[in-house]
Amino acid sequence: MFLLTKIHQGNQKNSKSFSLLGVMIAIFIITTGIVGVIGLITNTISRSKITGHRVIATGLAQEGIEIVKDIRGTNWMNGDAWDDGIIDGTYQVSYLMTGLLDNGSFPLSEKMRFSTSGDGYSVCNPVVPACLATFDQETIFTRIVEILHNPDGDASTEDIMSKCTVSWEERGNVQNVIIENWLYNWRS
Repeated sequence: MFLLTKIHQGNQKNSKSFSLLGVMIAIFIITTGIVGVIGLITNTISRSKITGHRVIATGLAQEGIEIVKDIRGTNWMNGDAWDDGIIDGTYQVSYLMTGLLDNGSFPLSEKMRFSTSGDGYSVCNPVVPACLATFDQETIFTRIVEILHNPDGDASTEDIMSKCTVSWEERGNVQNVIIENWLYNWRS
């Protein structure tokens, strides 16, 4: 009897150690799965933020191109030369102000600002408190519009290349959205 009891107890020890090993393996598998899911969620959130920034930058670049096109349209409506005020160079632009903005008052490195009261995005002269109060949040974006007459070198056509670049830094890398547009004097 004594011998049978000892053998039976020995089997229980082996049974307990086997269950402990099984529990440890199960904990490892569950932990690995949870870590993988957390990594996937973190990556998805990060990619979502990057995509959001790219969407905003694309809108700001398109707006920059539209501002230059609006200058041409206003010139035609006023009977002025189609390219009046569209001068070769690099500029900031804002839908709140007419024309290409002077680099002295609006430095090219000046970041776009956002209005939390719903007025959208704009660039502000850094020394004008009213603009800074309205557009109360500095963003990560800079917007630069480049203008070049006859970029193809063909003197027989009147054309202007306008290129808008919106830049920002993300995860230590400079990101850019570039939109290029060609304007023609199609009324001549």
